[in-house]
Amino acid sequence: MHPKRVVLVAASASGSSADEAALQQLRAALQPLEFAQAFSNEQTMAFARQLWAGRDKAPYFLKVRSRPALDACSSGGGAASAAAASVWAELLQQNWRVQLDAGLGSAAPESEALLLVCTPEAVQQLMAAAGAAPSGGSGSSSELAVSLLEVDGTQAGAPLDWQQLSKRLTLDGVAPSAGDAIAAALSQAGVAA
Repeated sequence: MHPKRVVLVAASASGSSADEAALQQLRAALQPLEFAQAFSNEQTMAFARQLWAGRDKAPYFLKVRSRPALDACSSGGGAASAAAASVWAELLQQNWRVQLDAGLGSAAPESEALLLVCTPEAVQQLMAAAGAAPSGGSGSSSELAVSLLEVDGTQAGAPLDWQQLSKRLTLDGVAPSAGDAIAAALSQAGVAA
């Protein structure tokens, strides 16, 4: 199982409250990454597509996909907690690009970067479900914030349960205006060129 670097972007439910400058700062900070997959809830899909623009090209044909479980993460209560656990079970217990890379004849990556765009409430549920302790970052109160969760991979014969994987919150709710901090954290995590 490849190590995962999950970039979580907390965006407002309307998806349109982020100004153009913040969107461009975030796009610039994330530009060096080659995401294996991208997911969003319906509430933030419009913003996620703006953030993803330019990445959905040949030969990969990747796009932002909606996940009902991400919508349920925003609802609160026990249902939100269960939904967050199901999101992590899906994302962390498989390698996302194996067939794609094999079909293109390219080498399989040693790690994968995944993008999740959802409401701040959903991000909080996901972090709680992952048991990711705050890193002591700025914890920006901005409607648009970026977090980075690093998850170790497994070797043959190792347990595949996502709850047993080591998880580190490297970036905690940083505003897009801190583009250098985002780029540095991604580079240190090994997901930026």
